[in-house]
Amino acid sequence: MKAIREVTRFVGRLMDSWYSVAIIAVLVGMLIYQNRHHAPAVSKGAPQFVEVGARIPDLHVLDIGSGRDVAVEWNADSRPSVVYLFQPNCAWCKRNLAGEKALAQLPGYRFLALSITDSGLKEYAAENKFPFPLYSAKDRKGIEALKPVATPMTIVIGHDGKVQAVFPGAYTARSAPAMEKVFGLKLPLASTPEASALTPAPGF
Repeated sequence: MKAIREVTRFVGRLMDSWYSVAIIAVLVGMLIYQNRHHAPAVSKGAPQFVEVGARIPDLHVLDIGSGRDVAVEWNADSRPSVVYLFQPNCAWCKRNLAGEKALAQLPGYRFLALSITDSGLKEYAAENKFPFPLYSAKDRKGIEALKPVATPMTIVIGHDGKVQAVFPGAYTARSAPAMEKVFGLKLPLASTPEASALTPAPGF
């Protein structure tokens, strides 16, 4: 009888051990499944910028200086296009003027300074005397594809209409190095490193 009791205890301990192992295995499996099949959590307050690889439709814009309608067709130029999104009332855009003008001089890119609002745009253009045209969007669909949730925003678009790079915010000591690698120039900085160098864009 004693031998039977010892065997029974041993089997019980063995069953308890296997049960624990099974529970751990199930929990590990659930964690692996979640990592593989669920997107990482994103703060609801974080702006969602346009993604690299997204296809942007051709734009219809208004040249503020001449008043002419302009069709921006990506495949009309073999060079990539730098689309610089701004707002006339954006404090970071004003601090970023030197960097904006530096990008406009790059010979390997077509530069488009595109305001996401008409409000105060003519006065802004007259005050700063830009050496390049300023545009405002006439086609809401095109501007929405760029996801202008905040400004300034620098977006590089290839002649195939696909986004090649996205640089949110003014050019600071934190953000400029990545841009300088892409464009091959030293950018004037809007400020020292900032946690955020963006102005929210109402309506987007």
